[in-house]
Amino acid sequence: MPDATAPRFLIERVDASNFEATLPLIAEYQRFYGQEPDDSGNRRFFGELLGDNPHGLQLAARQGPHVIGFTTLYWARVSTRATTVALLNDLYVRPGHRGGREAGVGTALLRAAAREAGDRGFSQLTWETAPDNRSAQALYDRFLREAPEPGAPSTWIHYSYPLPTKGEQ
Repeated sequence: MPDATAPRFLIERVDASNFEATLPLIAEYQRFYGQEPDDSGNRRFFGELLGDNPHGLQLAARQGPHVIGFTTLYWARVSTRATTVALLNDLYVRPGHRGGREAGVGTALLRAAAREAGDRGFSQLTWETAPDNRSAQALYDRFLREAPEPGAPSTWIHYSYPLPTKGEQ
């Protein structure tokens, strides 16, 4: 008899065996944030995170042969604390696998990201989300309650300054 508490999905590093199945989720994530995906750009950019990469890694949640969620971690230097932290830059779970019977995919990806960061000796996992993304904020607030020390949302305000490409200068 199958164990009802056993996860219905597996969290694993994105590598050559699951990279192609992860790319459509990356495109869905980009569309969610109002960006038009560039398939060849995504293949090149995220392909750089395969293997042992000094810049970061990706994790995928797989259910059978299907990738149902992913997260991307980048190693970021923090000058004020003279340390490197893991920046969780992306977290996406297919809508049909959020909440309800499929609950737990996002939390499992966050836990795996924290484990990867801790295994590398980083002191902190950090991330941001859109102010109107209430479902993500609820997930993050629940996850923060698991932290070994009190975690909290940041009080920092994120800015972005677009730069011209070389051909536009």
